Amino acid sequence: MDAAMLEGVEWDSESEDGDAAAAAAGGASKKDNGNRQVNDLGSMMSKIGAESDFAWTTEHILLCRLISLYGKCATRPGGNESWIRATPLNVLIYECIAAGVLDFDYAPALTDVSYLGATKKVWLNLSQEAATSIDELRMNGLVRAVRMYTVDYKSVTAYQVSDVGLKMLKVVPNALFDELKHIVYVPDKDNTYSDKLQISWDAENEVFSLRSGKTGYTRPSTVTEIEDVSYVCSPFIPVFLRRGMEVATNNRKRATEAAEGRSNIADAEMMEAIALGEVRLMVVEWVPFGENNIVTMAQNLGVMDRTKKGMFSEKVDKKPCDTILKIPAGLTQVRVLDFDMMHFVNVEAEICYPEDEGIVQVEFFGIHVSTRGYVIFGLHIDSIMTRTADSVPIDLLTRMAVDVVQDTSKILGDMMSSHQRETMKMIFQGFPEKRKKFACYIAKSINPWYASSAQYLDRGDTENEIAQIIGPVRFGKDLGNKHFLFMGTLGLLCVGAKSYEYDAFLVPYCSLQAMMLMAAQVYDRFNHIIQMLDEAMGLTEQPDSDPYSVQRVQYLVAQSGTELGFMDVTVAHLADSIDRALMPPEPWDQISINIYAALKCRMWQTNVRKRANALRELIVASKRKLVFLRLYTDSINQHGLLKKAEAMRDDAKNLHRETVWAHRVSQMAWIAMVFTILLLSYRLLDLYRWGTFSCDVSPMYRQEVERFSFWDRIYNYTDPPGGIYSYQCAWVNDMQYMLQGTPFLLSFITVPFAIVVAFGGYYLSWLWAKRSGKTIPNAFKGWIVRRDLQTWGRISHTVHVNARIRVDRFEGEYLRRRRVWHTRNNFGSLVYLPGREASYIQVAWSESGPVTWLGLAPVVTAAYCRETGALSRVQFRVYKRLSGLNVG
Repeated sequence: MDAAMLEGVEWDSESEDGDAAAAAAGGASKKDNGNRQVNDLGSMMSKIGAESDFAWTTEHILLCRLISLYGKCATRPGGNESWIRATPLNVLIYECIAAGVLDFDYAPALTDVSYLGATKKVWLNLSQEAATSIDELRMNGLVRAVRMYTVDYKSVTAYQVSDVGLKMLKVVPNALFDELKHIVYVPDKDNTYSDKLQISWDAENEVFSLRSGKTGYTRPSTVTEIEDVSYVCSPFIPVFLRRGMEVATNNRKRATEAAEGRSNIADAEMMEAIALGEVRLMVVEWVPFGENNIVTMAQNLGVMDRTKKGMFSEKVDKKPCDTILKIPAGLTQVRVLDFDMMHFVNVEAEICYPEDEGIVQVEFFGIHVSTRGYVIFGLHIDSIMTRTADSVPIDLLTRMAVDVVQDTSKILGDMMSSHQRETMKMIFQGFPEKRKKFACYIAKSINPWYASSAQYLDRGDTENEIAQIIGPVRFGKDLGNKHFLFMGTLGLLCVGAKSYEYDAFLVPYCSLQAMMLMAAQVYDRFNHIIQMLDEAMGLTEQPDSDPYSVQRVQYLVAQSGTELGFMDVTVAHLADSIDRALMPPEPWDQISINIYAALKCRMWQTNVRKRANALRELIVASKRKLVFLRLYTDSINQHGLLKKAEAMRDDAKNLHRETVWAHRVSQMAWIAMVFTILLLSYRLLDLYRWGTFSCDVSPMYRQEVERFSFWDRIYNYTDPPGGIYSYQCAWVNDMQYMLQGTPFLLSFITVPFAIVVAFGGYYLSWLWAKRSGKTIPNAFKGWIVRRDLQTWGRISHTVHVNARIRVDRFEGEYLRRRRVWHTRNNFGSLVYLPGREASYIQVAWSESGPVTWLGLAPVVTAAYCRETGALSRVQFRVYKRLSGLNVG
């Protein structure tokens, strides 16, 4: 971007000519750090009627333009409005930062991503500076925000540019947004900028993509790829929580190993606003632990063994009797420091999880597990990359903290029981490894050092960096004697030369905040349970709305009852932990007095107790609703049975209707068959008129007498000349004269003949069908239905023998004396023989001797293997109405 494109825009920079040239070219100089000021924007804002003394920067304009591409207010009455959701906006901001369009820093943060009615926590690279800039745009009226709830009761925010912001963008040169368009639109040769990219979420792979709905262009985003750094840390447990003299490992001598490793940070020129010295990090969370859980954990850790250390894994051994055990890489080396079987366990854990090539992470954590439920993971940072312990930048510390949070979840998962893992999995909706924890940072020094904590909370670089590690900053407090305390939503930062001495005040507060996080998570889970109960109640009110409503209601009731059981136990543990919560000691100096007053642990204990009581009331109300719903479930089950009975009745009616229709069809087929046989018999009897092989018969003469139409005519028949019908066979003449002289004689002859022919043909066809096999040909199905299997009363019985026989004697002697109906080869695989094939042979025969069987003999079917002589099964078929046997 050349200088001519930026006419009307002046850059306020005190850098050298090189930096000014870079700014004029539209680049993102890291030294400016998002503060490239536009001096004449104030006059532009006054022209549109929005005067403000705010120091506008290029990043404010670019952010406003980025939001306007997806969300802007209506410019006229009745016009359309659009909004852009916060998560897609954060993805676009990250893409702009990665491309150098926006001069912001980013850091990993645990974020809720809602998709198809389910919320999942995902680590995203978010920019705290961009969030601050958006807040400043909102404060000055350029951007508006709306808050909504998802179907699973998660709060989401969407943004749009106001009319003031649209007016501001009109007076800004469009050349300033050229690089932004390359990010937002699909690239093409002509730079038409017509195909805008949309953000899509792949829930299975947990990846965001920039996708075009027109051309199908897709570009994956790396916003979910968390950057790793090399670091060395030593285990740390607060002294007031120790009861033994076992010394923890000190890795300060290995601090140089981090410098030998590498990182995969894409931004090589990270801005460094704050650096901390001699940092101790405590990650605190609350887990439902009780005395039984502590005793079991202590026994599993081997606290009573001579060697109080070992490696642990959360994998379940399903074959404990096998010799070889194979588990994936990634174990935890645990060494017991001190313990009290009924109250707490202090251990030192070494993380042995595999990392990417070149990443060096010497991870040693101190772990304190208490029956009160809070779990503390403590570590002392010895080095991160090339930075030693006395100067740790917050940008690197943030990336290390993400890795620590993830690894602590794995460590605790290795140490917990299977029931606790199931409880945590239920509370965190199947993803317990991605749960929020409260972080406590204690540092002896901070650089730069200011005289007051208010100077750090400047809504600028320093506050943004502090917010990266402790969340949005609630307040900062001067403790006196160059000590500061900063409180955030997800952590706190205590800075001062004597800050190590006050961990007894910080740990109780952190444990209470961990309880608050757990209470909030349990409440979120209650929303899910209430949603399931409401869905079940809706299905019970309209059971016919869904064909699978009965099964769905049963599943929802069972799942809700199971989750309520877990919730009840969790809330009971939480209430008990609040009553026994760790409280800070009496302060002894001015700094401790200020910390005690700032933390207000007693107030937080009361707040957590109120939340626990409210959760108990929710449990009671949910159980009542569940009991009421189960009554409804009984009725819907009865309704389902009634529907099934009605369906069976309808099926029976349809079956009866089809049976009656089949019977009628068979009767009509029988009538048609009889009529055909009658015609055949009449035709056979009439053959004497036309002669036989030895007789030549003369036909009667036919003469037309009268014609009424083509079809309606009257004929006169006369005898042949001389009245002789056949000169070769005299009996033909006698037969003809007898028929002419005796009325209806032909009928008395043809009718018995037709009946005899009909029944003879019927039984001959039945015997032919029986002889041909089990099936009856389609041509006879209609009129043999009365002789089908149901009429015959067929009874089958199969015996699985699975024994060896002598095939030669079976085939050569036994079957030779029977009447074999059919033999089928390669009927199916029976056994496997290496190098050759073996298959079934199915043979069916009937036993001989009508006297023995009192009628039709049974049919026997056997399946055997000729190669191995294995007799698989034998089936007997008896027709009780034809055999005369008293069976069935």
